[in-house]
Amino acid sequence: MGPAGTPFMWLTVLLLLAVIAVTVAVWPRLAQRKASHIAGRTGLVVTGQVVAALCALIITNKTLGPFYVTWADLFGQDVGDVTAGQASAPGTPHPGGAGHAGPGGAAPGTTPASGVPHNGTQQFKPYSGRFVKTDFTGPKSGVTGEVDVYTPPQYDDPANKDREFPVVMLLHGIPGTNSGWVGGGAMNVQKQVEPLFADGRVQPFVLVVADIGNNTTNTQCSDVPGKGNRATWLADDVRTMVISNFRVASDPKKWAALGYSTGGTCAAKLAVQFPQAFHYGMSIAGDDFKGDASAFGGDKDLRDRNSALWLLGHHKPAPDASLWLMTSKEDEVGLSRYSDELVAAAQQAGVPAEAYTVPRGGHVTATWRQLIEPAFLWLNGKMQTH
Repeated sequence: MGPAGTPFMWLTVLLLLAVIAVTVAVWPRLAQRKASHIAGRTGLVVTGQVVAALCALIITNKTLGPFYVTWADLFGQDVGDVTAGQASAPGTPHPGGAGHAGPGGAAPGTTPASGVPHNGTQQFKPYSGRFVKTDFTGPKSGVTGEVDVYTPPQYDDPANKDREFPVVMLLHGIPGTNSGWVGGGAMNVQKQVEPLFADGRVQPFVLVVADIGNNTTNTQCSDVPGKGNRATWLADDVRTMVISNFRVASDPKKWAALGYSTGGTCAAKLAVQFPQAFHYGMSIAGDDFKGDASAFGGDKDLRDRNSALWLLGHHKPAPDASLWLMTSKEDEVGLSRYSDELVAAAQQAGVPAEAYTVPRGGHVTATWRQLIEPAFLWLNGKMQTH
């Protein structure tokens, strides 16, 4: 019975009603000006206020959130050790891998940008930390959206002036915006990855945060009539623009898509649907990989053609992609069985896929933030082999 559960909410409501009933029943007996009566009345008032506040918080968490799904979320507990689940490739799945960060380095923590690092014609402006931002209209898709780009400290090292950096495109959930990944946002990705780059556990990546739907428009990162060509914008327009403006690799085996919640569903789908753009699809707490029917106006055929599960069964030849899926056993939205279903489909298609779980944490950013490190460790290990 977690803090976002209906049983717990009704339990607090019943507790409040009980406190009110006791107060009404006992108050007349404490009407005198004796110290004991005054203390009793004070105790009833304070107890009532505390329980009422608790009830309000629980209802708010339940109806407007949930902000805390499990007790681990509420008390900031560690999500626990990563456990390997199913895998569609031979061998034992592993959540990370050693790597070399290459020349250059920086102290752990977040470092400011040295300016607005771009080579092409798209205009960027300083944003947060080492992130720069732009509003970009895709020439092929016609979609306009915010794109935020992070360059690691190693990008500025003269020793790396000819180096082309690998890229991770970061996708937020719905509802949600790019700010979930950037700066002081809930994921605060710069703070999570820079220590990994600095100590050599992970090679430095350029990060691209791309808007998947203007906060509330859910297209499942697909081209949907009436909602815009979001898939083309992400996999073609944004990718091409970043390659033209930053010193990054164009090889799809140096590109990954990583997202949480709906963004996680998108990341897996984009890698399967556009392997020429993203070799790696990485999902943290992804929703049902069949796709959300409401995003496609009830058009089942359109949903199927934009579903990672359907694409794995119908894409011939099998896409040259690799999938990493992570969720929590306590997540009641991004269920672990969704990951298992996708791994099974990948196995049938001959596509490498690995699923992992952690024992604690709900469908909230407090859980997902702790999974950024294993995501980058896994990706780094895979890229070292290509």
